[in-house]
Amino acid sequence: MITHEATHVATRADTRAWTPLWLSEGVADWTAYRDSGRRPQQIAPELARDVAAGRTPTALPADRDFAAGATGIAQAYEQSWLACELIARTHGPQRLVALYRAIGAADGQGEDRERRTDRLMRRELGVGLEEFTRLWLERVAELKG
Repeated sequence: MITHEATHVATRADTRAWTPLWLSEGVADWTAYRDSGRRPQQIAPELARDVAAGRTPTALPADRDFAAGATGIAQAYEQSWLACELIARTHGPQRLVALYRAIGAADGQGEDRERRTDRLMRRELGVGLEEFTRLWLERVAELKG
């Protein structure tokens, strides 16, 4: 999708090695699908099929899940979109952008990525990574019906 790739180009300055791919890919997909009028099951059909079949993820996608040829790569993108959609829907698009910029800020060099993500999620969203993951898993489960 052109909008997805254009988002990566436009936000390159806000992305660093310590930005989790679920966030950078999710923001790109969220931007591409924003205001599309599509239902989550239409945007995330592979994930919806997995959930309906009882194959529900247990964690946000890891960077390796986005590697070319990775099993479940489509689901990794869809899971990431759903995570960013949840942030934007719950906290507003401006909080999603603020989180994205905060996590990718240049001061992250040397900081543990998961701790940084947790700390900045608490600051920007009021929930840590563990609590957000729980809320996201609840949202994933909604794809079943």
